[in-house]
Amino acid sequence: MRQTEQQEHFKVWLDPTKTIINSGKIGIASLINNDHYAAILLQKKQGKYQVLRYQKVADLEFTDILGETTELPITLELINQPATKTFQVKTTNQEFSFTTSSLHFSNEAIAALNTGDIQGIYAIGAARLVINKAERTSN
Repeated sequence: MRQTEQQEHFKVWLDPTKTIINSGKIGIASLINNDHYAAILLQKKQGKYQVLRYQKVADLEFTDILGETTELPITLELINQPATKTFQVKTTNQEFSFTTSSLHFSNEAIAALNTGDIQGIYAIGAARLVINKAERTSN
C-alpha cells in the first residue's frame, strides 16, 4: 500500500502457528524505488530467528543484526512520522526496532516524480508469512 499521510502507523499481526521462515526471510518494508528502501526482516539461523535491519540509500547498503529471538513475532510495525520511520518487531517477550530518516524516502531526496513510498509485508525464498490482521491508522 502507498503511504498517504506523514503520520501513519502500519501494523500487522502474524499467525505464528502458520508462518514459516526456513531459509527465507519475512518482515515489513518501505520503498520508493530500487535504490531507496528499508525493511526489518527475520531469518532463521541455527534454530533461532535473527532480526535484521536491511536498508539501501542510493549507493549505501546496510544489513545489521538487531538481535536474536527463539520465537516468531506477534506483530510487525512501521511507524511513520514527518521526520522518521521506525520499524519494529515484537514477540511475546522482546522488541526489536530501528529508526531511519524519512528524508531517504522523499521526492526531494531522490529528485524523482513519484507519489510516495510503498509499504507492505515481505516474504522471500523458502518463507511463508501468514497474517491474522493488518491495519493502517493515521495519528
